Amino acid sequence: MRNREVANILLKIADMLQIKGDNPYKIRAYRTAAESIYHLDEDIAILYEKGRVREIPGIGDAVAGKIGEILKTGSCEYYDRLSKEFPAGLLDMLVVPGLGHKSVKLIYDNLGIDNLDDLLLACQRGEIRNVPGLGVRSEENIIKGIAEIKQRSNKTGLGIALPVARDFLFYLLQSPLINKVAIVGSIRRGKEMVSDIDILVASDAPAALYDFIKDFPAIIQIEQVEPDLIRGELGSGIEFE
Repeated sequence: MRNREVANILLKIADMLQIKGDNPYKIRAYRTAAESIYHLDEDIAILYEKGRVREIPGIGDAVAGKIGEILKTGSCEYYDRLSKEFPAGLLDMLVVPGLGHKSVKLIYDNLGIDNLDDLLLACQRGEIRNVPGLGVRSEENIIKGIAEIKQRSNKTGLGIALPVARDFLFYLLQSPLINKVAIVGSIRRGKEMVSDIDILVASDAPAALYDFIKDFPAIIQIEQVEPDLIRGELGSGIEFE
């Protein structure tokens, strides 16, 4: 199990405790541990095997025990028990920009809403503004936030897309048919989220180059071939052209 997966479970524990209104110090302990593990340079599993988990900043005996359980089983009893207290989609509502734990609990307690689809529908019906502590502005911000989430869901983070683009670039550089190649588009501009990988290729024999490109191991399928364009999908789920 990777550091990010362990950190995500601890973060979800913190989120569920915060929605419940639990002890702030306990919430902070899980959140701090999650952040520390997320930014670790070493593998958390190796540190655990060496008995060095307590060396990680912010991790005490209780959290260290949960980490060990997660590494051994993929989850922990405490997380599973908390999860049974909340509908599966409730934590998803926390990804809406500006919608915090208190607001999520208010919406759930007053309207029984526990997922993004019902949340959007309630906003469109003007129901959120009637929840104590919220209002028309909250309703408008939630609609805007959900729209942003849906837009991002069709994109890939630069941290994932850039290494894939570089692998593709280095592969293309091996061909004697290519005069020049460069990564362009949103990756070249350093955008945080990108919709696809754009690579510009200069060649005196573009037709012959197709066979070389289609043999790139990461390509799942070629969707379009034109005299000056090849479009397809990579194994990482990212489209390229």
